[in-house]
Amino acid sequence: MEYKIETHDPAVSLHDCIADRIIFGEDIIFEFDDGIDIPKQNSHNSTGHDMRTGKAAVVLKKGVCKSGISYLEKGEKAEISAEELEKTELEILSFEFDKKTGEIKISADSDRRLYLELVFSAESVEYRWNEFTDTAWFDGYKKESWRVKIFDAGKAMISFNGKVLIGLTAAVVLAFILTWLFGEMFAVCYALFLVLTLLWLPFSLCLNVLGLVFTLVGFEIYADEKRTNIIISFIEFAWNVAALWFWHYIISFEWFK
Repeated sequence: MEYKIETHDPAVSLHDCIADRIIFGEDIIFEFDDGIDIPKQNSHNSTGHDMRTGKAAVVLKKGVCKSGISYLEKGEKAEISAEELEKTELEILSFEFDKKTGEIKISADSDRRLYLELVFSAESVEYRWNEFTDTAWFDGYKKESWRVKIFDAGKAMISFNGKVLIGLTAAVVLAFILTWLFGEMFAVCYALFLVLTLLWLPFSLCLNVLGLVFTLVGFEIYADEKRTNIIISFIEFAWNVAALWFWHYIISFEWFK
């Protein structure tokens, strides 16, 4: 099959790409019916995005299969021949080409049951495709990572505020019990923790609101883990608001007395 683009530019990602066939001849050809990923650094990608191609091929010019090892389920390993590879569909995990030695190392899965390590040699590696059909799975990954950090920061704020309120509550309750049991000798501690709680309330409110805003900004609706985390964040937020109301009431009552 002829392709519009044939390039030796190594800025190509084969990770998680499926090699449907391996054809052995003068050259060794890996055919990818669902395409390969072309990062935006590639000289043939002017889109500004990491892109996915349509049907594509990776050609090992004057390639030679030097070795192939398959690791079986019980930890055993066996050699795999070129004839067997021609009938094997591979999910590429890593593809490394050393230009100096001409050696190519490939790690791959086969039907998610076998792990393969393959070694080839070739004069060069050529990448072929016709067009881009979609963005690559890793396009915008850095942006997503930034959003995840924002999300985690918001969740941390809410959680930290909750821990402080729990600590202050425990301290006040303990001081109250000691004052009730032993009299005025612990009244100073009780008053001190009440004052600390009063001073913390404005910061608590700010952390709650800012944490919730960060959580919503960083939230990604398609991620199940994030969906679970945001529910937890809302529960913590509600608990913190209830705690704020409780302490506002208690401290107002104490000051009124």
